[in-house]
Amino acid sequence: MGFFVLLGLIAYVVLAKFVVSAIGKYSASKAAKYSAIAVFVLIPTWDIVPGHLYFGYLCQDKARVRVHKSVEVEQKYFSANGQPNQKELSGLYQSGSTFDDRFSRLFHITKVETFVRDIHSGEILGSATLFHFYGGWLAAYLFPQGPPSSCPGYAIYDDLWKAVIKPKRNVQMGGI
Repeated sequence: MGFFVLLGLIAYVVLAKFVVSAIGKYSASKAAKYSAIAVFVLIPTWDIVPGHLYFGYLCQDKARVRVHKSVEVEQKYFSANGQPNQKELSGLYQSGSTFDDRFSRLFHITKVETFVRDIHSGEILGSATLFHFYGGWLAAYLFPQGPPSSCPGYAIYDDLWKAVIKPKRNVQMGGI
């Protein structure tokens, strides 16, 4: 595939040079030549800047952890680093995710929603939303499974579990 991409790139540059030189040959206008160059540069890159701006907006305003109900569990359900031990909690709570790869087809942004559910009641305890940006149309076309950019600063899965599952507080009985 890399060879064909290189051939396509070479053909694109040759076509651009041909068109720009033809415009220069038949028109004395420098503006026409520069406009043609701008068009050839923008065709593969037009959606990178607006897509990145939209992605930034989504990360800042829409990506978040929502806690519907937090639960307290025994300390034995936590790792030494204070994180809820999801393996130990799997008999009580389950998590799952939905992946919307059609969230923004124009800007190649996907939306991932994760939830934590109480197995016994079926109640959703919390949910989290995260977005992935795959770049402009050219990058998304050439590398559809390539590494996307994710909202910075989010470990969404861990953040959700920490927000929903809390250690039981020790209640000390006082006497009169």
